[in-house]
Amino acid sequence: MASVFRKPGSPFYFAAFTDATGRRRQKTTKQRNRGEAMDMARAFERTGASGRNRALTESIARSVISQIVEQATGEPIHFYTARGWIEEWLSGKAGATSERTEIKYRQTASEFLASLGTRAELPIGAVTPRDVRTFRDAL
Repeated sequence: MASVFRKPGSPFYFAAFTDATGRRRQKTTKQRNRGEAMDMARAFERTGASGRNRALTESIARSVISQIVEQATGEPIHFYTARGWIEEWLSGKAGATSERTEIKYRQTASEFLASLGTRAELPIGAVTPRDVRTFRDAL
């Protein structure tokens, strides 16, 4: 069961929880509010339980991390797919570049995403330098 406590001299609460290997851990929550610290401790505990049950997937880990960051900062983390990141980047270029440049960017991005195929729907971190070299060499 997760719990929180303060160490002498620290303004922050620490979480005590059981990790994925079954070991008891202590980790700072960087929270001064006990309730928010307890929420983080429960998230650590849930993640550990998922790991022990071999049910921890990348999507569950991303969800837990996003919840923790949102509780701490008030802003969620955006996990982009390759397609999503390129579309976001292109929308940032709209109006900041000439019309012809924007057209060229969109064309190149479309061709690159086509070269990725179904991998364009994977997290942006799954795109490797090899993918870029393959695309470049095909040009």
